[in-house]
Amino acid sequence: MKSEYEKHMFWDDNNICSNIYHEIYHIRNDVNSETDWDSKLQNLNSIRYFDTPPDNLMNYLRALHIEEYNSSHSSGTSLDEYIKYTELMVATTLPPEYYLNDINAYTNEIETVKNVTDSYSIEREYGLWLHQQKYKIAIEEYK
Repeated sequence: MKSEYEKHMFWDDNNICSNIYHEIYHIRNDVNSETDWDSKLQNLNSIRYFDTPPDNLMNYLRALHIEEYNSSHSSGTSLDEYIKYTELMVATTLPPEYYLNDINAYTNEIETVKNVTDSYSIEREYGLWLHQQKYKIAIEEYK
């Protein structure tokens, strides 16, 4: 799988501006932004799975993992099972505020910065969906 640097080094200017906008939104609007989030990471009592993503996001995950799947495939494991155990499984959580901060930043970024590539558009949509899933679990865990 590509590193974050490799993934973003060929972005066009609009994608870069959108990503910067997202980070500025965090700086200006995050709840408990001074929190050392890493120190708040908790193990779940049992492994959980996110809801199955919508078809367009599942297709994004398939495309994202095809190369990695082909190199680490074991017989009897489908690509969707591979994705379930690499992307849709969760064993730790942070406080709900952490995920809510990203939900708000992604929502605002998507609503405000429209002129991005199709690939970044789906990446943002997946980021929003993923943080919504993590938020649901965090709410249950931090009762």
